[in-house]
Amino acid sequence: MRGEVKTIRADRGFGFIRCEDGGADVFLHVRDVDPSVPFDDTLLNRRVEFGITQSDKGRRAVDVRLA
Repeated sequence: MRGEVKTIRADRGFGFIRCEDGGADVFLHVRDVDPSVPFDDTLLNRRVEFGITQSDKGRRAVDVRLA
């Protein structure tokens, strides 16, 4: 899937991605981001590609990398 990083809380290690297809926002965790991508405010509003997995709290982005 593709989307744009909508929210980033680098100090807490999470954020949300706005999906390109218009679906619900997807949870993003620092451990699921490509290690070459800095997890900080520079990621805000960047386009990303990612997979989706279902967690106990809803949809979660995995294998997140810059688009």
